[in-house]
Amino acid sequence: MSHFIKKITTGGNKFSGIFLAALKVALAIALFPIALITFHYVTSEESWVYYIVICLIIIFSAMYIIFPFMSDYSKLAGYVKHLSFDRIVKPPKLESSIAVIELSESLDLLKKSWEKKQREVLEKIAEIKLLFSSIPEVMFIINESLIISKVNNAAEQVFGSNLIGMSLREITDNKILLGAVRWVLHDQISKRVELYLGAPIERDYQVLIEVYDSKENGEKNLIIMMHDVSELKRTEKMLADFIANASHEVRTPLTGIIGIIETLDIDGWDDKEARKLFIPMIREQAYCMKNLIDDLLSLSSIERRLNTPPTEIVDIAQVVDLVVKQLEWEAMQSKIAVIRNIDEHLPSVLGDFNELSQVVFNLLANALKYSGHDKEIKIDIGVTDVVPRNGVFTQENSKAIFISIADQGNGIASEHLPRLTERFYRIEPSRSKKLGGTGLGLAIVKQILLRHRGFLNIESTVGKGSIFTVYLPILSDRYE
Repeated sequence: MSHFIKKITTGGNKFSGIFLAALKVALAIALFPIALITFHYVTSEESWVYYIVICLIIIFSAMYIIFPFMSDYSKLAGYVKHLSFDRIVKPPKLESSIAVIELSESLDLLKKSWEKKQREVLEKIAEIKLLFSSIPEVMFIINESLIISKVNNAAEQVFGSNLIGMSLREITDNKILLGAVRWVLHDQISKRVELYLGAPIERDYQVLIEVYDSKENGEKNLIIMMHDVSELKRTEKMLADFIANASHEVRTPLTGIIGIIETLDIDGWDDKEARKLFIPMIREQAYCMKNLIDDLLSLSSIERRLNTPPTEIVDIAQVVDLVVKQLEWEAMQSKIAVIRNIDEHLPSVLGDFNELSQVVFNLLANALKYSGHDKEIKIDIGVTDVVPRNGVFTQENSKAIFISIADQGNGIASEHLPRLTERFYRIEPSRSKKLGGTGLGLAIVKQILLRHRGFLNIESTVGKGSIFTVYLPILSDRYE
C-alpha cells in the first residue's frame, strides 16, 4: 500500500498532496468500523488482548493522520522564521491536507511580494541618496544634540570630509546659524536666515532650517539647507555700481551743458564772442553724452544676445581693413603709422561682422589715443595653436585666429591689468575723459568676445607699450 501511495504522489505537485491527504482520511475511516466491530467482540468475550489491539489500532490511526500535519506545520513555521530574517530559502515540500498546501503557496506568494517591495524600496533609497548627494546646495541632517548624521557632497566641499559624527559647533562658530538652529529646536518651526561664512571659504548663504521627527528613535532632527547666493550678491552689487557710475557719467556732461546755458542766459545770447566760446563746449559735452549712451546701448544689446551664438562667416582681414580706414584720419593727425601683417591663408571665423568690427575699432582707437605722436602701431593677424591658459577653448591643441595690436605708449602697470575690462574702470579718469573715453570700450570688447567664445589677452610694460591680443576659434574647430 505504501509503495502504491508513493508512486501516485511522485512529483510533489498539488494533486499528489491532495490525493495523499484524502487516502489517509479514507484509511482512518476504514479502520474505525473495524475498531468498533473488534470492540464489540472484545466486550462480548471479555478478552483483554483484543482490547489492547483496538487501542493500538486507534493510536496508530491517529498518528498516521496527525503526524504529517504536525510535520508540515513545523516545516511552515521554520519557513516563516527564515522569511522574517530576510533569508533566501526555498518553500518546503508539503504532502498533507489541502489547507496546509494552500497556506504554503500563499506564503510563497507573500515572500515574492516582499522581495519585490524590498527591491523597490532599495531602488528608491538609492535614488534618494543619489539625489541628496548631487544637490548643489549644502545640506546637513543633525539631531537635537547638533550631531551631524548625514551630509551631501556640497557640504564636504565647503566644510571638509568626515563630518558625520561631528558636532555642528565643531565645523562652524557662526552665531547666526547656531542661533537659528537653537530657535528651531525650541519653537519647532522652520526658519530662514542669511549669513556670511568667512572660513574656510568666504561665501554668502541663504539658509533654510526644517525640523522633523526621526522614525528611528523618535527624536527631533533638523535638516539644514544652505543656498550659495554669493554670485547673486556680487551681481546685485555690480548692477548697483553700474547704475551709480552710469548716472554719474551722464550727470557730468549734462551738468556742464546746464552750466554753459545758464552762463549764456546771464551774459546774453546776442554776445557773439560768448556763443563762439560756449557753443563748441556744449557740442563737446553733448557728444560725450551721446557716446556714453551709445556705449551703454551697445553693451545692453550685446548682453541680450550673449547666449545666442553668431552665425555669419566672417573674414577677419576684411574687418581689420575696414577699421583701419575708419581711423585713418585719427592716425594721420597723430602721425602714427599703422602697420598690418596679415596671414595670406587666414581661415574664416563664425561671428558677427559688426560686433567684431567694434572689437577691433575699440582696441585700435585706444592704441591711437594713448600712443602719443610719431609712434608706430603694429597689427598682426594669423593662426596659432599656442593659446594662453586663461582662454576658453576646451579642446587641446585647438587652433585660433589671433589679432594682436601693439602700441608704443606709456604702458600699463601690472596691478591695473586684471581690471581693465571692468565697466567704467579708468587708470587716469581725467585723461580718459579728456580723450573722449567712456570707460566702457574694453567692457564691450569683453562681452562681444564672450559671445564669440573668444577672449582678450593683455600684456604691458611700463615705458614700452602694450599688446592687446584677441583670440577667436576658427570655423573648422567650431564643428569638430
